[in-house]
Amino acid sequence: MIAAFLIFLGTMLHGMNYNGHKAKDSTLKANLVMLRSAVETYQADCGGYPVDLTGLTTKPTQMYVNGVLTTMPADAWKGPYLNSQGGIGGGALPRNPYLPADDVDIAHHWTYDGAKGTLTFPAPVGKDSGGELYSNY
Repeated sequence: MIAAFLIFLGTMLHGMNYNGHKAKDSTLKANLVMLRSAVETYQADCGGYPVDLTGLTTKPTQMYVNGVLTTMPADAWKGPYLNSQGGIGGGALPRNPYLPADDVDIAHHWTYDGAKGTLTFPAPVGKDSGGELYSNY
């Protein structure tokens, strides 16, 4: 009887852990899509990429154009490009769901190269709950 209960408990805990990872994987993908879309909208408006991700929520003074740091034209920025709250530090930048909610260092959540406009995340090695490599996100 105890053995059956332990097997049942182990199965339940495994399922809860799997579902928790599946939800985090889904949130991670959605947040990457949202951020990448905001970066591309910024680029379309401004003709360059934000120096860092805070340029999506606060008007910056500089941006990257063809990989060169350039002064932001006064009328180019049409943001903010993210409007939701509850992200990193309570602001609009979404969190990496695998990190603690109180981690306010943007670089811990996302890896952004302003010169190229590329956004990734400090990925765990391996595959997500659905078998997709994290490096493919």
